[in-house]
Amino acid sequence: MTVDFIKDKKLHFIIGIGRSGTTILTKLLNTFQDVHCLPEANFLVFFLNQYKNKQSFSSTEVNLLFDQIKLYALSHPWVGWEFNLSEVKSECLEVVKTNTHITYQELCNRIYQNFKVIGVDKVNASVLIDKNPSYTIFVNKINQSFPESKFIWIVRDYRANILSRKQSIFLKSANIAYNAIRWLLYNREAYEFYVKNKHKVLLIKYEDLVLNYEDVELKIIQFLNITPSKELNLNEGQQKVNLDEFKMADKFKNRFLKKYSDLNKTLNSDRLSVWKEQLTEKEIEICDVLCSSVAKKIGYDSISNLSLFKKALIVISNFVPICLGYFDIFKDKLLYYVFPSLKIKRLHKKYIELGFIEK
Repeated sequence: MTVDFIKDKKLHFIIGIGRSGTTILTKLLNTFQDVHCLPEANFLVFFLNQYKNKQSFSSTEVNLLFDQIKLYALSHPWVGWEFNLSEVKSECLEVVKTNTHITYQELCNRIYQNFKVIGVDKVNASVLIDKNPSYTIFVNKINQSFPESKFIWIVRDYRANILSRKQSIFLKSANIAYNAIRWLLYNREAYEFYVKNKHKVLLIKYEDLVLNYEDVELKIIQFLNITPSKELNLNEGQQKVNLDEFKMADKFKNRFLKKYSDLNKTLNSDRLSVWKEQLTEKEIEICDVLCSSVAKKIGYDSISNLSLFKKALIVISNFVPICLGYFDIFKDKLLYYVFPSLKIKRLHKKYIELGFIEK
């Protein structure tokens, strides 16, 4: 059964590049009775450019939206949530058929409320929180369409983040310079938005989340204006994923298994500084050169003391992965404007190649 739709639930967002603690923050926030955090289901931005100003929807448009939700779940399974796609789809089709006026924001809200946290009743939660790392580079566009929303921006020391991506990468490159540029571009986008909108952005450092969780928790309670009441029956077991259920091409399987086993881990202070031992001196220098311009503003200091000549040499010697990192972000931003039907065809083809879908 689908849930009763409550229109006045507030929708907020978690942003921050992947491997920065967005998933563990989602789990922690779901322990609050007032908060209903959602799994990664990035349909909101996928359709935002074409749907943001719509006041009514056709059945074709709704069907397309649920096609994307179903496809995306193949590579981002709903671990810890239940979602009856066919029931919710039928409900939304009936809603757009019988309502002459419904906005994209209302449609998203309706879909979000039907993601059920396993073992916990979130029907009376007053706050919905959508988390997706890719939202970081579209934060301005999301803000324009959801002006009442707030954003929790979680950031992690760039060297620790890059090490994590190097060790746990799924589909992206494990190259140090490539991931350093991605860290820079994601967090530069978030920082620029934060500077202009401090009243609606809460900046959390992953290191503070690990070492000073009670202080961070209080800031979140005040920022979201929620009660400190917590759920008593939210258990860690519900976040385990049965990896045997998912099929994919053998060449990607080990990376997929590593990615989702890592997401089951809890906060661990032992790994905060492990980058100092597990990154080489050369790798740390690459990270420092490429990320320090933004990292310093956030509070992460470079440990490399390099001349301008050495810095220039590092940039030149890593020119190709740097360009690939820039192109990767540019491509994602360009795809934002592509019609959803074309993007879904592209996504379908990609998932055939990955082995999620049979030809």
